[in-house]
Amino acid sequence: MPGPISAVDSVSPAFADTRRLLFAPWKFGMWWRMSILGLLTGEFASGGFSGGSPNFHFPQQNRRLFESLVPPHSEVPDWVRENWMWLALCGILLVALFFIAEYLASVSRFVLLDAVVSGRCAIRVQWRKWRRQGARYFFWDIGFALACVVALLLLIGVPLWSMLKKIPAGGNPDWGALLAGGLLIFFGVIIFLVVVGVIDLLARDFLVPVMAMENCGVWSGWRRVGQLLGGEKLACTGYVLMKIVLALGSAILFGIVNLIVILFLLIPMAIVGGIAYFALRNAHLTWNFGTVSALVLAIAAAIAILMWACAFIYSPGLVFFQSYALRFFASRFPALNAAMFIPPQPPAPFITHGPMPGPPLISSS
Repeated sequence: MPGPISAVDSVSPAFADTRRLLFAPWKFGMWWRMSILGLLTGEFASGGFSGGSPNFHFPQQNRRLFESLVPPHSEVPDWVRENWMWLALCGILLVALFFIAEYLASVSRFVLLDAVVSGRCAIRVQWRKWRRQGARYFFWDIGFALACVVALLLLIGVPLWSMLKKIPAGGNPDWGALLAGGLLIFFGVIIFLVVVGVIDLLARDFLVPVMAMENCGVWSGWRRVGQLLGGEKLACTGYVLMKIVLALGSAILFGIVNLIVILFLLIPMAIVGGIAYFALRNAHLTWNFGTVSALVLAIAAAIAILMWACAFIYSPGLVFFQSYALRFFASRFPALNAAMFIPPQPPAPFITHGPMPGPPLISSS
């Protein structure tokens, strides 16, 4: 196994892997499958509702139920009182969609890892293969997110409450102390977000390969990552900084291309939307459950098309960044190195017995 390579030296092999997997020759099947993984993992990124319409509201008994829970003279807009059940249902739906999307992203990270390591992307087969490890990573991701939210609230709330209690009643507050405290909270939040971002980066780039290669749980995986990278603090710092530089360059490049493509797609969408609007207006349709649902579905379909177009364009970036992490980590992780760089089998020796009638046929594996 060769020695560890630096973050800078990992760039060129990652470009070579991207070219081999997508461009040499151009593999449309691999490309569009990667775009699906880009959508599911959310890596490709880094409907409205007008409740004030008098023709769209819940029955009056729902408003009475709401007013039995909320005082009638409280400062709550009328459209909230009339449509509160829809709003509650939308909130529950959004939470459910968040958990579903997080689960899909967790399993898809293992599928993406497998696709780049093996050079083939069979999403259904690889999904069945990695859904157990993906579920483990999903619970870790949800728990980590909840812990971060609680820690952030404490980081902001406790010092802020302490500062507010020191303000004298009816007196002049110490503006210098308040400013100093506000700056401390601000920089504390910045440092906290940086630490959270680094932990999330290490989880995606290093924890997932360890869990995949050694079939272990999250905490065993973190211990293994610590063993592999514990003495590589300087190299890991360089990796994080290099990843930031590459991400900024990628955001600029793909951002420009995505903007051009989105503008190109919005033109026919705007034409179709205008035709549909005037047709529906001439048909004298009013806002009701059916028309609003159709509008929401149309907007969702348009957004889905734009998102998939951006994910399709970003497929090379998705492969590059996954390969970049693997190239850096494989030189420090023997199991991953063995999976990525299987030495080619030498051809069988050609033994001749007497003169040959023609040129030898050498088969390579």
